[in-house]
Amino acid sequence: MLNTLYLLILIFPLLSFSQNTLVKNYREAKKKLPSVFEGLENTFYCACSYQIRNIDIKSCGLETKSHSKRLNKMEWEHVVPASRFGRNFKEWVEGDEKCIKKKKLPNTRARAAALGDGSRFYLPWIKSYKGRKCARKVSKEFNKMEADLHNLRPSVGSINASRGNLKFSEGLHIFVPQFGECDLKIIDGKVEPSNLIKGDVARIYLYMEDAYPTKVILNESERSLFKKWSELDPVTKKECLINERIFKIQKNYNNFVKSACDTL
Repeated sequence: MLNTLYLLILIFPLLSFSQNTLVKNYREAKKKLPSVFEGLENTFYCACSYQIRNIDIKSCGLETKSHSKRLNKMEWEHVVPASRFGRNFKEWVEGDEKCIKKKKLPNTRARAAALGDGSRFYLPWIKSYKGRKCARKVSKEFNKMEADLHNLRPSVGSINASRGNLKFSEGLHIFVPQFGECDLKIIDGKVEPSNLIKGDVARIYLYMEDAYPTKVILNESERSLFKKWSELDPVTKKECLINERIFKIQKNYNNFVKSACDTL
């Protein structure tokens, strides 16, 4: 019995999981991500260099007037938006009995004056909430999905805000660059990234669907597009390095990257 237990202890660190089971929440993920991207400090969409949380806009020629307060801020973006899988959680859509705000609000001056002694009574105030905040509070599964390191990439804050939860597409045509030298298009509620990272985007989406099949559901059009992007923009050594670093922390690979890395 002891020999079997000892053997299991030795083997366990070598086991690989199909999804994130170790990084508990988004806050913890943000603490671990700098080590994943150490020496690779360039933002995902625009390749702007950054240090800790500060963006060097001149390094990438990024120009935008949208969300200017977040222009110089580096943020960790969910490539597959949290709302994409969050809406498949009951807590996100309907809320939960645990998702309640309670306060005590003073009654009106008129009522206080009517009492004649100037005393003030406080009335209970209760408000329920839902969405991301409720899902974070109640669901361990949501927290681990939101913290999955394979789905997080460094992004310029204003680009993260502009992209929001819009879906990826291709064939978007513009006559004037929207973001200076940053090759990113956002038109009519759709986003088209640079050809240099289309494969990266695709493999992240395919991984998330594979890892969380009941929460991330791609339609046939999306799946076809991402398979096409993955073929046109093959896995790079940088992706392989990121994948290996995440494995050391999270104990699972993005197998859509790993399979290609094994042949490089």
